[in-house]
Amino acid sequence: MSKLTGYMMCLTALLGVTARDAGAATLSEMRMINASQKPGIVVTCNRTTKIPQNGEPPVRIDSLLTGVVLQNDGDRLVFDVTFTQRYPAQPGPFRTEKYRLTTELEATRQKMVIDPETIELSLPYARGLEETFLTGMKASTVSYDDYSTYRVISATDYQILPGPEFPDAPVMHCTVRTASG
Repeated sequence: MSKLTGYMMCLTALLGVTARDAGAATLSEMRMINASQKPGIVVTCNRTTKIPQNGEPPVRIDSLLTGVVLQNDGDRLVFDVTFTQRYPAQPGPFRTEKYRLTTELEATRQKMVIDPETIELSLPYARGLEETFLTGMKASTVSYDDYSTYRVISATDYQILPGPEFPDAPVMHCTVRTASG
């Protein structure tokens, strides 16, 4: 799994206070978001990345991460996740990932574990690379995110801020909603 994919998988309630990010969430706020994520609820996160090109308009990539809550044990959640990336001008995504994700709140960070047996990957414009990317995803199924990269807007809305490894990355906006809405 790529670092970017791990970063974007953090669709679940994730957040903690640091001096660097005064707006960062606390463990208490993380628990508030987790409490809003009952089985059947859908968490949706999206962002648009603009990649500068020399003398050309930037390349725009729309990313959408959707997680259906399967289980909520307080500090531990289980999701079925679908992550897509697409160019706005194309009819479908150029990358689709599906997997089962388990998250667990710790004191200052969230542990995220992908079940490697559930990973599905589609690269319709680069089928020859699917196996290579899939092997990489299955080799790196555990990641951690510090709560300082999360900002709580409300009990059902939060943002995932760029981490130190990608400080210029765009913010990902997440919302918790019922499956019907």
